[in-house]
Parts: sequence; structure tokens; C-alpha cells
Amino acid sequence: MSNQMLKMAQDLPLARIHGWLAGDGHADARVEPDKHGVHYELRFFPDSKKLAGLFALNFRKRFRVRPHIHDTRGTEECYAVRVRNVTACRLILSVAPLGRHTWPIPSFGYEEEHVQWIKSYYHCACLESTQPVSLSREIGIWVQSLLAERRGDSQSRRQTNPQPV
Repeated sequence: MSNQMLKMAQDLPLARIHGWLAGDGHADARVEPDKHGVHYELRFFPDSKKLAGLFALNFRKRFRVRPHIHDTRGTEECYAVRVRNVTACRLILSVAPLGRHTWPIPSFGYEEEHVQWIKSYYHCACLESTQPVSLSREIGIWVQSLLAERRGDSQSRRQTNPQPV
């Protein structure tokens, strides 16, 4: 396997994890007033046990760390997945910050990473959700441009103001 293929194989789980967190989770790096240093934590709130398991599997594959999965039925979310690992949190936050409500669109080195991020994001935000989904115009334009590039549609890439998806 070439170095490029190996790197992409390692980064696909990272793209999936980041997409899932963007869709139904968050990542924090904050200073705790009563403790020394920075507190790193990832929290993911999937609606199904299957999705919690997929997240944990990809996390273990990429970081060799086992996330904690809690069944929270009877609350707003069905499951809560928590990870407290400095290395994993720093790497995920380096792709693009993940706040609770806003975050920039991530940039990856390979097209397949973008595809995996989009699939993961929409799996959380749309497929598993029982609530109506509102996506930002920025995400719609980003997805539209990625799909246009995948099709080789150079006309869409040259539009200065593409229409939302």
C-alpha cells in the first residue's frame, strides 16, 4: 500500500468522526477553574445504539481509545458517547473547531474524506433525527461545490453565487 493510500485509510475514520460530531455532538477544550490545565472532551448524542457503536468502532480504529457509551433513554437523546483524550481531541479540533452551535466547514486533503464527512454529518443531522432539520446556506453551497467537482462540472465551480441545495 502506498504512503498516500495508507494516510487516506487512517484519515477516513477521522473525517467520519468529525462529521458525526458536527451533526450531533461537540468538542471542547476549556480551562477548568478548580483544576490545572485544559480539559478536553468530546460528546456525541446519537439517536440509535447502532450509530453509537459505529462512532465507537471508528474512534477505536483511529485513536486506539474506547469511548464511553451511556444509554440515556428517558432524556432528550437516546445515547451519550463521551471521550476524554487530549491527543484525539486536539487532532479533531485541528481539522475544524466544533462548537455547540457554530463551526467552520472542515478542509481535508482527499475527496473521499469530504464524502465520508458529508455522509456522517447527514446521517446524524437528517437520517437519525426526528426533528425538522435546518442546514446553513454555507453547508449547502459547500456540498453543492463538492458534488459539482465530483461530477467534473466546471460550470458550477465557476459560479460566484451558487444557489443553495
